[in-house]
Amino acid sequence: MNKLYSLFFISFFIIPTVSGQGLSQISGRALDASDNKPVPEASVFVKGTTKGTVANADGRFVISVGPENKILEITSAGYERQEVAIGGSSEIIILLKPVNTVFDEVVVIGYGAQKQKLVTGSISTLSARQLEDQPVGQFAQKIQGRIPGVQINQATGQPGGGMEVRIRGAASINAGNSPLYVVDGFPIVGDINSINPNEIESFSVLKGSSATSLYGSRAANGVVLISTKSAKQGQTAVHVSASNGFADVPQKGRAELMNAREFLQFEKEIYEDKIRYEGYNNGIPELYQNPEAWTGPDTDWYEVILRRGAVSNYNVTISSGKDKFSSATTLGYYKEKGTVLNTDFERFSLRSNNEYRVTPSIRVGVNIAPSYQTSQNFNTDGNGAVIYQVLSTPPIFSPFETEADGSLKLSFEGPGLFTQPNWYRFFTESKNRIKSTRLLSNAYAELDILKDFRFKSSVSLDLLGSNTNEWNPSTTGTTLSLPPKRATASYATQFYYSWLTENTLNYSKSFAGKHQVDALIGYSAQQFRRENNQLTGIDFPDDVVSWIDAAATKSGSSNSSEWSLLSWVGRLNYNYDGKYLLSAAIRRDGSSRFGPDNRWGSFPSVSAGWVISEENFARNWNAVDFLKLRGEFGYTGNFNIGDYNQYGNVSSTNYVFGDRLVQGRSPNSIGNSRLTWETTSGFDIGVDVSFFRNRLSLAFDYYHKTTKDMLYQIDIPYGAGFPNIQSNIGKFNFWGYEFSGSSKNFTGNFRWTTDFNISFNRNKAIQLGTNNTPIGGIGEQGESSYWKTEVGKPLGLFYGYVFEGVYMDEKTFDNSAKHITSAVGTVKMQDVNGDGVINSQDKTYIGDPNPDFVFGVNNTFAYKGFDLNVVIAGAYGGDIFAFRGWNNILEGILNVQKDMKDRWRSLENPGAGYHARTLSGTAAFGRYTSSKWVHDGSYLSVKNITLGYTLPKLSSVVRSARIFASVQQPFILSGYRYGNPEASYKGLNGLQLGYDATAYPVPRTFAFGIDVYF
Repeated sequence: MNKLYSLFFISFFIIPTVSGQGLSQISGRALDASDNKPVPEASVFVKGTTKGTVANADGRFVISVGPENKILEITSAGYERQEVAIGGSSEIIILLKPVNTVFDEVVVIGYGAQKQKLVTGSISTLSARQLEDQPVGQFAQKIQGRIPGVQINQATGQPGGGMEVRIRGAASINAGNSPLYVVDGFPIVGDINSINPNEIESFSVLKGSSATSLYGSRAANGVVLISTKSAKQGQTAVHVSASNGFADVPQKGRAELMNAREFLQFEKEIYEDKIRYEGYNNGIPELYQNPEAWTGPDTDWYEVILRRGAVSNYNVTISSGKDKFSSATTLGYYKEKGTVLNTDFERFSLRSNNEYRVTPSIRVGVNIAPSYQTSQNFNTDGNGAVIYQVLSTPPIFSPFETEADGSLKLSFEGPGLFTQPNWYRFFTESKNRIKSTRLLSNAYAELDILKDFRFKSSVSLDLLGSNTNEWNPSTTGTTLSLPPKRATASYATQFYYSWLTENTLNYSKSFAGKHQVDALIGYSAQQFRRENNQLTGIDFPDDVVSWIDAAATKSGSSNSSEWSLLSWVGRLNYNYDGKYLLSAAIRRDGSSRFGPDNRWGSFPSVSAGWVISEENFARNWNAVDFLKLRGEFGYTGNFNIGDYNQYGNVSSTNYVFGDRLVQGRSPNSIGNSRLTWETTSGFDIGVDVSFFRNRLSLAFDYYHKTTKDMLYQIDIPYGAGFPNIQSNIGKFNFWGYEFSGSSKNFTGNFRWTTDFNISFNRNKAIQLGTNNTPIGGIGEQGESSYWKTEVGKPLGLFYGYVFEGVYMDEKTFDNSAKHITSAVGTVKMQDVNGDGVINSQDKTYIGDPNPDFVFGVNNTFAYKGFDLNVVIAGAYGGDIFAFRGWNNILEGILNVQKDMKDRWRSLENPGAGYHARTLSGTAAFGRYTSSKWVHDGSYLSVKNITLGYTLPKLSSVVRSARIFASVQQPFILSGYRYGNPEASYKGLNGLQLGYDATAYPVPRTFAFGIDVYF
């Protein structure tokens, strides 16, 4: 054993010394072949070894070589790789050729990388470097408006959340619409927002069926590949970035509610109309008799719960790629103080990506990314959620009114009004704190076998533990649960893990100089398991101790779920002379989520491309630098249907045996052994082209896809014991156009570049459940009534009555169709079927939340050390159903909008013809789902403006330093009166889109920061 230790010591310390003998130094300089200017930071390697260095700011380098070393390899971003023979010279001048176009850049694709010019699928890529200045905590906020075919909405301003992503209008009935996120090859199951955007190096969005098919049963909604930062060989760098800012809620879009005197006048008039029209004889309450003399509170309750927010973002990245070891480590801290009281988000993150080259042909790596985040928020979004209740609170109360003992009031009441809690106490004394710790990690080994084969084996892990601590003291409550009440608390924990193991073999070979073949085969296995536990406590003796241990009554629940996936993948790429491209791929998945009769599915694809600009006949096209046609066809799936739906489920049921109550089990659904995933088939035809020495680059795509076997509850005879069963039935069609471009408008000292994109997405329901029964459109009010999806029509259309105003006079009333509650001055709806009666038979389609098109424009200007970037995103068309319009309650129980002053009161004072009278028994019909609540959602939003200045070189240690100022969401151009035109309580759910249910406001954020590279 001692001899072994000695041998190891000698080999580790002595051999490197011996190998250094006979070395000589070669100096050189890397220059741009087009203008002979230096190429800084070019990487220089001795071919066949891990020995390398990096050129300085003047393009100069020095490297040690041995007598056996013959060739240097030189690479730099934006230039072609070059090999140079060492020969007998001690100084070498290397002229690097700039890449022809962006199409020569290498991009990440599924299970590998490929030159953009050789890609045959529909893929959009984006470097994260140009997104660093935006003061946001989620990467989706940074890429909004930048990628064609990708609709990203900020549906709510909740700290740490609110972003919704949909690719090419993806939609499903029950299986979700979000894309699959793959981080460094690992398909993520949990929340993607926990990833620090500053850890990311690039994005690749896979949209077409050929591009996505290698992810099989999870790729129907598209795939977002995220590559995190890695060290560049031969380079050592430190990047420090820091920014701080503040955030406010803009005035535009706030509810225009009545102030105290206006509200008191409104209440006075309600009682006057009751006396005049309804025989009311109890007089006007004293509170409302003299509004003009009011000197009490005049409270803007929305302003009460708002505050100035703050944003802090600090990141340090250290990367080094020398000899055999390379490492890139990013440490990040992000904190957001919300613009609503007592809301916040905080994240600590670390990512370390490491690779060790054992030999030139063997590489091993370990990547680890722990994070910790905590957030505090409330149920701010949705029907009747707290922000809507706050807006409805009359302005005649003050949150700082006190009781006799000096404490703040718990609630407020007035004649005929809903009693309201003190919302200031609710937001400052309640708690809903979520804490989570997450670990993303993977390890891999990569081996070059022989000359043309590469084998890679990896193991990845996603591990999360979180807890939610909710506390509602007796002093807080809501409109429907007023204080004082019993204090309640809950404590919920969640734990999940997801592991993935993959083994792939790649083959790459060139034949006869013009034939290139790349092949991939692989096998993977993934498993996910989640455990949830919850404790609830009530009957606390006081509000001092909030832990459940202090509660007199406790209850709890616990559950778990899991799934697993086994997969085979294969791909073959062929190109002839860089002109004729062909790719075929297949994935075969086996999922535990589906029935034993349909557990396995295959997802093949094929794509082809023709680089026309490489043809001899195109050589004389002076204006055209690059032209490629491409097409693809393939299949993908969607397995996000939940766990155990293939089985008949049971639930707890109490039985009486003798004189005792006994707990047992009973079935509550029927299983379906043939249940399987939703399948999407689609094709894409595209063209990529660049002109005028690459000053203008354009891309166009047309796609069409069909999703079938959608999970649906189909009706069955009641004799089976249950009304329905889960089955695969239903079909949707999706199609559309995408156009994107990049132009270099000015070059030289003043530079101006523009990136733009526009997408037209369409859809139609082809088949639904039993007898093609429509989805939704049920009832008169509530979420089930807002949307309707019907065969032959676009998905999720708004459905209800057509609002025609008010019956302004007797003549109009007598000559019009009427509802059972109609009277002169009440709401007038259209008699759609012409039968002279207004009822549910007159409901029809009243709006389409699907935009006609979405677009984005990104302009970058630079002059000497200054730079300016402006990012714009928007949509044309796409209606919004504004639940916020319900601040028009006619009964006088809540605050209302200012324009309610112009409601109908009499024949002599008929108002503007938009708001009805306050006649008892008629108000409910006015709140039925109707076109009155539907608004045009077209908008143009400036997402970010950043102005920066790169400082003159400070020292030899500091490579570059830049200061910047940035504003997020500076302004929105839109006719939508209620603020955020991207609001959608149900997210980008294709069947329930465009519903503004009074969401957390999206703030305008100003930030100032610095970037320093060492």
